[in-house]
Amino acid sequence: MKKILPIALSSILLLGSCAGTGTINNPQNETQIQSVRREPIMLEKPEIPGEVMPQSEMNNGLLQGIVLDNVANQARQGSGFNPLHFTGSPEASLFNETAVGLNFEHIFNGAAADKALAMFTPRQDKVEMYVQDERTATLYWPAEDSSWGMECLQTYTLPEGISAVDIDFSATPTEDRFPMGWAGFMWASYMKDTVDRRLHFYGRDGSKEGWMTFGEELYGNIEVGAVGYSETWPLPYQNGSEALNIVQHTSKRFIKPFYYGLMQQSHPDDPEVPMAFVMMFDNPEVIRFAMWNFYQDANGTPDTTRPAWDWHFIIRDPKPGETYSYKARMLLMPFHGPESVDAEYEKWLNGLDNE
Repeated sequence: MKKILPIALSSILLLGSCAGTGTINNPQNETQIQSVRREPIMLEKPEIPGEVMPQSEMNNGLLQGIVLDNVANQARQGSGFNPLHFTGSPEASLFNETAVGLNFEHIFNGAAADKALAMFTPRQDKVEMYVQDERTATLYWPAEDSSWGMECLQTYTLPEGISAVDIDFSATPTEDRFPMGWAGFMWASYMKDTVDRRLHFYGRDGSKEGWMTFGEELYGNIEVGAVGYSETWPLPYQNGSEALNIVQHTSKRFIKPFYYGLMQQSHPDDPEVPMAFVMMFDNPEVIRFAMWNFYQDANGTPDTTRPAWDWHFIIRDPKPGETYSYKARMLLMPFHGPESVDAEYEKWLNGLDNE
């Protein structure tokens, strides 16, 4: 993987003090920063095994679900999983029935000229799904049909012997159209029946280091938006750009690249304790966590049992023709404290190192 370095200090914007909000500054004159669309690089279509299908049932004996492309799942917001549940428990899907989980949702670049493209293009652009077997399926977004000229490949795998979904994602830009020096990609899981909306992770809040939460209600405001890695800087963006997925918390940062939230349903391996929904990532430098709470309850207030538990993949200094990638795992496990989640992350990471 190309090493992606933090951007220069001179290009950093200092964001607002409240999570999910911020002063949107223009670091350079907007007439000098435009999204450039030169003649795109032509890519050969990759050889992807499997049969092209709009949807497919997946099952590894522990987890069972249906993965769909954009057309098959158009009524529920695009490609991804719905439902996904333990085998034999179809009534207990992890994800909201009207939405989707592990969904590639947005590409964004912080440029005002591309505001209209910064929301939902992966859901709207052409995508093909190749089904290899009942445990593996690959989604392919051709560059020539992408609003961003971006070729993307995403493989879902249900590994044997564990209640998990592995994600292997790669992106190859074919156009030089990232004037702020970065490209952002966002994934969403619209959850159902969580204990609350909060994400938990090991990180830093100012000078304090330890286990953190994100999604607290403070002085009538809910923490929403993104949480960045402790060793990378916030993303610069133009005044007038779509900043929803750009602004990050000003003091909270993660140190270890995984988070978890707690579910109301239990894990079959230990029904006496809560179940953790864990997202873990192989490279902290390219990842940001995110949480939103769009759904409302009967009183018109945010429904804390139906948050969106999200993440971002950030390519810094993207070059046309170069491929950038990351790996992730969604894991369901009995929750025996944050250290037990940390242990599972280390086990997964060590397994990647031995591949």
